[in-house]
Amino acid sequence: MIAGLGLVAPLTACGRSDTGADAISDRPQARSVSAPTLPDHIVNGDFSYPTVDQGSWTLVQSDTGKWYRSASQPAGQCSASPDNGWTPIPDFDRSKFGWNSTQEDDDGIPCYEHRNAVEIQALWNDGTQWAELTESQPHTAIYQDISTIPGAKLVWSLKHSSSKADEHVDEMQVMIGAPGKETVQPASRIASDSNDPLGPVENGVIASNVTTGNGWDTYTGTYTVPAGQTVTRFSFKALSSFDDASGNRLDDISFGAAYPLSYDGNGNTKGETPAGPNRTHSFRPPEISRKNPVFD
Repeated sequence: MIAGLGLVAPLTACGRSDTGADAISDRPQARSVSAPTLPDHIVNGDFSYPTVDQGSWTLVQSDTGKWYRSASQPAGQCSASPDNGWTPIPDFDRSKFGWNSTQEDDDGIPCYEHRNAVEIQALWNDGTQWAELTESQPHTAIYQDISTIPGAKLVWSLKHSSSKADEHVDEMQVMIGAPGKETVQPASRIASDSNDPLGPVENGVIASNVTTGNGWDTYTGTYTVPAGQTVTRFSFKALSSFDDASGNRLDDISFGAAYPLSYDGNGNTKGETPAGPNRTHSFRPPEISRKNPVFD
């Protein structure tokens, strides 16, 4: 915790493209619950829950508590086998999963096109897990609603990679705002395992010329919660993917919050009030970890 802050909280997923509207209005808006029932942080930002078999992938529907396990199938493919179909997740705790998706039902293919499905993949050698944003439909988003305090400064961070960077560089945007009114957020690349240039990215478009097997690019940005907004949606939207069923891998999504402090005249043992009625202290983004990766 940074001294002096009212609160500092590190708050822990071929060429089809979307130039990006300012709000996620082209997908159904999920139910938003009231602020008192919401977490004040990103839940499961490393996508480690539920545990996925090493070298496999699964689709999770948080509202039904079911998953589609496909350990025996190649990446991006499904099987109609009852053994690999949608089944209840043992002892599933929705509050520990955290994520929802704007994906819709479509043609009933056993795993593709399922409403609210979030895809999680696991590395074959050590089980490291991440999310693939494009589960089976282009331009989908995964998101969480967070309880926020108006005036708070939120500094977010994430890791991103392309599914097959040598063939297509996947693109996405971070969108934050009141549920249904999210706007594209400015972003800066602060680290790259592929020597992508560091600094602000154009139009908030996150595009990483690195495949998960070779590392990640890391991005950050800042959002100030406006007056009266006690529920804030963090959305991560695909703009362009390798194809309709793969692209935009995400990991280590987190943010930290800094709040203004007010002093009441008893600011120190001498009874002196620090200069100015309010002070907002500086904020340090959450530490970025690095992961090995690779999902075949």
